[in-house]
Amino acid sequence: MKKAGLFNTVLAALALASAPVAPGMAGKADDTLRVAFAEEILNLDYNYTTKREYIILADLIDDTLFDVNPHTNEFAPAVAAGYQYLDELTIEVKLREDVTFHDGKPLTARDVAYTYNWIIDPQSESHAKGVISNWLERAEVVDEHTVRFHLLSQYPLAIRDMARRVRIRPENAYHASGKVEQNAQALKPIGLGPYRVVGFKPGQEVVLERYGGYYANSPKGDIAIKRIVVRNLPDIGTQQAELMSGGIDWMYNVPLEVASSMGSTPAATHLSGPDLRVSFLVLDAAGYTDPKGPLTHVLVRRGLNHAVNRKEIAQFLVGGSAQAIHTACHPAQFGCAQDVVRYDYDPKRARELFAEAGYPNGFPLDLWAYRERPVAEAVAADLKKAGVKVNLRYVKLASLDQAR
Repeated sequence: MKKAGLFNTVLAALALASAPVAPGMAGKADDTLRVAFAEEILNLDYNYTTKREYIILADLIDDTLFDVNPHTNEFAPAVAAGYQYLDELTIEVKLREDVTFHDGKPLTARDVAYTYNWIIDPQSESHAKGVISNWLERAEVVDEHTVRFHLLSQYPLAIRDMARRVRIRPENAYHASGKVEQNAQALKPIGLGPYRVVGFKPGQEVVLERYGGYYANSPKGDIAIKRIVVRNLPDIGTQQAELMSGGIDWMYNVPLEVASSMGSTPAATHLSGPDLRVSFLVLDAAGYTDPKGPLTHVLVRRGLNHAVNRKEIAQFLVGGSAQAIHTACHPAQFGCAQDVVRYDYDPKRARELFAEAGYPNGFPLDLWAYRERPVAEAVAADLKKAGVKVNLRYVKLASLDQAR
């Protein structure tokens, strides 16, 4: 029986290509930015999604109570005006009084309390639930523009979680006609962000338009572009051709060799920078897929760590400022200790550890992945060099989630 490992390919750097505006090309003339995403967009409600494409869209469509300053990492009020701790288990948040949803309805404390209470409700099954359910007992309406958050225990990162995950929805947004409807905001969410959804064809195209009623002095700054059109173009070659011909203005997460090639031409600009994304393997040490499988052996897990050439994957497949790391967190993050065991690339040592664990001839392994296929294939190839009989199962995220 093959044993399952999970591989979530999230990178420590991204590549972006952007075409300058020129006569006959999409751009300033019609005040529209045309963007290509390789990943399908099927649900615009970030309270029920996880992919980074959804995060990008959610930052345009939605707002949170607080925001994070990317330069200082400090928390700034967004639709909230401020907050105070009444005691160690009670946070009172004051809301701005000039914020409206995209349907024109003013934001009130009832909307905020409803959203947070719904997220932690067992019926919601929201992807955001895991972020706040461990610390939030309930949200209480104090008055029209005041919400009181009652905590289950002391939790110093509550404001951070409010800034990064839960998107505010109108009261009863998920209870149409008194019935629970988890997908009520999937196709045309009623958000608070700088852009509203004016068109959505799932898996094909999203059209966003600047919201004229967006509140002043938002931490997101002035909203300069009138319209953003996001197209689903799975094939990177098609994206490349569209960018060079002016059909799109911006593409991201571009394979290194493509980005470098396009960036060397006068028709495109290649930008690359660091982020906190981390590629990682999830190893079934607990034996959920096979109680006596090879991944339950610590020597096997150590061998797998020796088998993957992280340094060359970061350098030659990701590029830019990507780097090999040895922790489950990013070294730039506060509290990410670096005094950990480091497993250098050593396929010979990997084979020795497999043999010591009782697998001198290797073992079969199902390796699941859903994005960054070249990286997944490189990891699979490295494992095969160390004697692992890898079956790479490259699937959509929904399929991976179901299997997981």
